[in-house]
Amino acid sequence: MEEHPFNNFYQQPVAPTVQPPPAPQPVASPQPWQPPVPPAPQPPPSPPPAPESNSSASRNDLPVAVVQALSVRGVEYAMMTFSLWLIAGSIIWVLIALVNGGTSFKLLVLPTAILIACVPVFGYLFLRLKKEEIANPDLRFDPSKRRLSQFTQIIAFSACLFNVIGFIYLVLQKVAGESGPTIVKSLLTMLIVLVVAGGVLAYYWLDEHKLRAK
Repeated sequence: MEEHPFNNFYQQPVAPTVQPPPAPQPVASPQPWQPPVPPAPQPPPSPPPAPESNSSASRNDLPVAVVQALSVRGVEYAMMTFSLWLIAGSIIWVLIALVNGGTSFKLLVLPTAILIACVPVFGYLFLRLKKEEIANPDLRFDPSKRRLSQFTQIIAFSACLFNVIGFIYLVLQKVAGESGPTIVKSLLTMLIVLVVAGGVLAYYWLDEHKLRAK
């Protein structure tokens, strides 16, 4: 019996397939050791916003100073200045009464009492404060002292100005033929006010300008 060629094909042993070995994988070189980096500090959490309050109402609840307080020496300057006003007014009162023929003691009782009481007080405070100003020159720039000085200048200037206006008015009345005090008495009255009030004005005016010059 003739063998078929396909029978020999199936009877031949099949050679096993050999797989090639896998290629070696590259080994990574070891990295140098690095210390761990600490995390960056975080800023502290911001505080929660305060609840809005009615600021205008809170400000209104605070006391507001209506009158500014005087300094320690400012009180003494105020007492001295008030005494000076009384003295100047009493001197003008007495001199005008004498010019107008008022020699009665009843007319001079009040201004005389004012002079007797105020002259020693003014003299003591004036000398005391001048001594303090010499020891401490910065005291001359005390705000209380300067306010009182400027206020006194305004009062003295107003007294001089109104008396000059009054004298001119009386002169014009005489020219118009109207009756009134004599020109001589009016002139003497004006001179009395100008001398007393003008002297006070000149003293404080010069003292104020000395301070500005320094």
